[in-house]
Amino acid sequence: MKKAILYAMYFSILGLLFLPHLLKRKNILTSEELKGKFEVFNKPQRTLSTIKSGEYQEKFNAYVDHNFGGRTFLIRTLNQLKFFLFHQSDAPGVVVGKYNYLYISSYTNNYMGLNFVGFEKIDETVKKLKQIQDSLKKLDVDLLIVFAPGKASFYNEFLPEYMNRQKKQFNNHSVYSAAFIKYGVNYIDLNSWFLAQKRSSRYALYPELGVHYTPHGTFLSTDTIVRYVEKKRNIDLPDVSKYTVYLSDSLREQEHDVEELMNLQQAMFHQPVPYFKLETQKNDNQVKPDLLAIGDSYWWQITGLDLPNRFFKRDVYWYYNNSVYINNVKQEKAVGGLHYGDEILGRDVVVIMASEATYDLFPYGFIEKAFPVFCMNRDQKSEMLKKQAKNDSNWMADVKQKAVKNNISEEAQLMKDIEYVINTDLTAYKAPKQFIDSVVHSYRNIIVNNAEWYAAVKKKAAEKYISVAEQIDLDAVYGYGMDYGTEEAIEKMNQIKTEIRKNNQQLLEISIRATQTNSSFNEAMAWEIKRLYDLQKGK
Repeated sequence: MKKAILYAMYFSILGLLFLPHLLKRKNILTSEELKGKFEVFNKPQRTLSTIKSGEYQEKFNAYVDHNFGGRTFLIRTLNQLKFFLFHQSDAPGVVVGKYNYLYISSYTNNYMGLNFVGFEKIDETVKKLKQIQDSLKKLDVDLLIVFAPGKASFYNEFLPEYMNRQKKQFNNHSVYSAAFIKYGVNYIDLNSWFLAQKRSSRYALYPELGVHYTPHGTFLSTDTIVRYVEKKRNIDLPDVSKYTVYLSDSLREQEHDVEELMNLQQAMFHQPVPYFKLETQKNDNQVKPDLLAIGDSYWWQITGLDLPNRFFKRDVYWYYNNSVYINNVKQEKAVGGLHYGDEILGRDVVVIMASEATYDLFPYGFIEKAFPVFCMNRDQKSEMLKKQAKNDSNWMADVKQKAVKNNISEEAQLMKDIEYVINTDLTAYKAPKQFIDSVVHSYRNIIVNNAEWYAAVKKKAAEKYISVAEQIDLDAVYGYGMDYGTEEAIEKMNQIKTEIRKNNQQLLEISIRATQTNSSFNEAMAWEIKRLYDLQKGK
């Protein structure tokens, strides 16, 4: 009897050892793949050297630990049990509130004021943003700060009780908002606006299981930005011709992204989420301004619903001022590979959007990149670069080598390097309005002197019940846009601009030409770029 028990124990243990392998081979106890960020352990390659060093054994153990049969099922089951018994989640950053409202700790920390960056830093940041805003406005670019809504603020009544008890008097949102108003920074406070709409909104602005606003809330936020831009620039953007809201139980990942991180076995209960169908229309008198968005995942919600293309010229988004997304597709070249100043000046509007989760990270390095370009004179830039060079051993070593090669002093070589950096990286050029008006005017002359084009213009004017002169203006602007405003044309002209920057002699000639023609350097630069671009095209 005792021997039989020992045999039974032996074969039971042996069976348990083989059970994970059996589960994997037969696809038993399978479950949906785990969501979130985690390390992937692939089966290592076996070589004599890795076996001798023990590297293979270590990696193979890690591979087995993370890939045995039924692992995903067991993890989800354990997570489900903890959630059912203790109303909590082990997922990093997940906060389970009352009635299963879900949050992320980065939102609750900002709401509670736990990562308040301080009055001094906020004051300094906002003052510099105001300086950049004023400098850009002189160049016909509007800078707009948008504080997106935050779920912790919006549904604070469903937070765990201790969070509201421990909330501090000041947080980043309240102090930044006061500073924006104090210094006159262009600012939309969607966080406060959402709270004001909370009781009157017919449809939910936030889902229970996600941390981003609902699609309906996303549209309302976009519409608010559109109306602000219209008023700020005194222009008329495309109109919404039809907007229909419908409720759905089938959620996109964004509407239950926190639940996904919890990796539960069963889906949580949720209310239907409001989605929308949208139609827009644009007439000849309406424009789509060129808008650049810089921010966190809240603008991603906007671009994910393809809203920017409805109202703006392009859908360009710099995620955390780092990765570049165009039409929601990540580009190979990051922000660091672009000419920051030219990219900013190439827009009509620059929006920096921060959500409650990242107020402490705002404005994502924008000041460090934009302030030297737009708010420093040449002497200040030179002094700043000189200090940077003195603290950069690699730069100074390179200066020494080039000084010997060029047979000049190290100080003279350093100044040549600094001059180059100022010209190539810290100086932004934009075709001024008088240049564009002049080129557009040349198209008017072409239209009037081209019998076929002029006849087509008269016909269109009659069909639209407008004057011939008005239609000539419309066609002239269109002609300019087709020749010099396309993505391809802009890219090629930017390449020409880059080459000019590298040539000090060419920059000097442009400066002399600007003096001779009593025009600005930017205007002379614009004419030179156009001349070289036209030569490339054979015009």
